[in-house]
Amino acid sequence: RPTQGAAPAPQTVPRREPGPVNQPPRLVPMKSGPETYVVYTKGNDAGEVVVKTLVGTYVEQGSNHGRKVFKQMPEQGEEVIDVFLYFWDERDGAEHQGWWFGNKLGGTQVWSHNRSTSMTPPLTGWKIPWNGTERMTLMVAPKADTQKSEFEGKFREVSQAISE
Repeated sequence: RPTQGAAPAPQTVPRREPGPVNQPPRLVPMKSGPETYVVYTKGNDAGEVVVKTLVGTYVEQGSNHGRKVFKQMPEQGEEVIDVFLYFWDERDGAEHQGWWFGNKLGGTQVWSHNRSTSMTPPLTGWKIPWNGTERMTLMVAPKADTQKSEFEGKFREVSQAISE
C-alpha cells in the first residue's frame, strides 16, 4: 500500500522509434498553374513592328526539345497573331540552337533568337532580326519577377511621397 506523499509508480510506455530532432515540417510545393513570362522593352523601340509583335504575356503551352514552350496571350482588342517562345536544340546545327520567337514551333518565320541553352528563357541577349545584332532593350522575365519589381517601384514611390 503506497504511503501518503510517495511518488507514483512509473508507467510503461510503448517503445517508439526516434524521429528527426529539431526538424521543421517538410514543405510540399503547391501545384501552381502554368508558368508565365512577360516580354517587354526598356528602350525607345516599343513602336517598332517586331518589338510590338513580341511584347506581351506568354503562358506555358507544353514542351519542345526538353524545354517549356510559351504562347503569347493576346490583349483584349488586339489583332491575334500566333507568337511562340520555344527552345530548339542542335539537331539543325549549332547556329540554330537556342531560344526563339516564331509563329509556330520550329517554323521558318521567326522574329528573334537567343543562343542560350538555359532551361528557361534568358532575360537578355535577344537578336532582332534572328541573325542580327543583340537588342539590349528586349527583356524576357518570369511574370512573378516583374510583379515583384513593379511592387518595389511603387513602394519606393509611396515611401518617397510620405517622406517629403
